Amino acid sequence: MNEIQWDRLMNTNDLQVSGIEVSNIVNQLKHQVTFIKFKSNCHTYSRIYYLALSEDVIHYKGSRDKSKNEACKIKDIDQVRAGFTTAVWKACLNKRKITRDIENLAFSILYDNNRHSLDLLAETEEIRSQWIEGLTIIIQRYQSHVSTHHEITNQWIWQVFSQADSDQSGYLNRREVHRLL
Repeated sequence: MNEIQWDRLMNTNDLQVSGIEVSNIVNQLKHQVTFIKFKSNCHTYSRIYYLALSEDVIHYKGSRDKSKNEACKIKDIDQVRAGFTTAVWKACLNKRKITRDIENLAFSILYDNNRHSLDLLAETEEIRSQWIEGLTIIIQRYQSHVSTHHEITNQWIWQVFSQADSDQSGYLNRREVHRLL
């Protein structure tokens, strides 16, 4: 073991701190925060958003009804973008409903293969940064979990088919398929 490996092994504080920081960032999203939602017609709505305790969906509360609604599922989110980068924001800029001086408060959640966006304006840059960072962490965590699951499943399937291929031909004949089933 060389000196660098020894230092890495002995210095576990960095890993624990980053794990705690990640947890704190994600937990911040579970607190209710008010955002201004922009629609494609440039109408705005004040909504209270928060991450569900299960960390699998973003909920919102409207101004009239106090029941929770589902804004989007984490598994459907493709990316989170800062600023005026979606068609909704560009339409609002063109119609002069917003100005560039608030771009530092804007962000968008793109979901369903980037076909839809949830375009939000935060009260502060800090809140916007927390949500962008937190959602990015959760999305990466979800995608990592899904890819790991797929890798395990693929590995298992290859193993089962390899065992069923008794003559090692790379193909399963009728008898081998029958035995496999």
